[in-house]
Amino acid sequence: MGYLELTFFLSCLLIQLVPFTVAQFFPKEECISDRGNYTNDSTYQADLNSLLTSFSNTQVEYGFYNASVGEVNGIGLCRGDRTVDTCHSCINNSSQDIRRLCPNYKEAVLYYDFCTLRYSDRPIFGTEETSPYYPLGNTQNFSDIERFTQQRDELIHDLRGKAASGGALRKYATGDSTVNLETIYALVQCTPDLDEQECDDCIAGLSSQVADFLKYGRGGNAKAPSCNFRFETYRFYDPLPDAPPPSPTNSSRPLPNDATAGDGMHLIHPCFQNITDCF
Repeated sequence: MGYLELTFFLSCLLIQLVPFTVAQFFPKEECISDRGNYTNDSTYQADLNSLLTSFSNTQVEYGFYNASVGEVNGIGLCRGDRTVDTCHSCINNSSQDIRRLCPNYKEAVLYYDFCTLRYSDRPIFGTEETSPYYPLGNTQNFSDIERFTQQRDELIHDLRGKAASGGALRKYATGDSTVNLETIYALVQCTPDLDEQECDDCIAGLSSQVADFLKYGRGGNAKAPSCNFRFETYRFYDPLPDAPPPSPTNSSRPLPNDATAGDGMHLIHPCFQNITDCF
């Protein structure tokens, strides 16, 4: 077999092995036209650039970024099983892509497989939002779809409660359940700025909105600004990364909600600066 023929064969084989929710479905941008547009060289553009640059230049141990600069409020959330470096890379890429994919929009959401980034000129912190949502579904059916769907819904419901009960650092849960000798794996996550009830309501609302779309598939992935969930018949998530040790050079208390963190940036989340103060 020649080199070209071997390359083609291996490419086809890899295509068959890669799960359906691979990276080509991302990024998925949602440019919110209802909020209007900003003009080039405006104060809003400068504030947005400052905010997104700060996200690109900052590593947050638990994968939750939120801050405001001037009129612009921003949130970044990484999937709970991602390492600090993987999370930072995803947020950095998102910070660049969201300006390219939604130019001059005052509000936008960008979904990646491993992270979500959003910004707006309105208050978005501590606000449960399930729109605009983005579902992906596996078209392969399960042999006993009714039993599979029931078991899947029970698993997500259980994980919903576990994620909602998480603290200010992380609202994230994973688990599995077996049906007909096949295992269903699932992941549920909310942004940590939501309280327990808001997180529970967010996942419930998102599940309801995408129920018909994901009803018959062996796998599904649904993302919303404030929460997301995914299920598959293979284990797609990793164990939680270990929390990094406290930094001896960062012992100050976190800034209060109305404190300024240089260049007009306001830190909103109490764990944004010093993660050790949140235990």
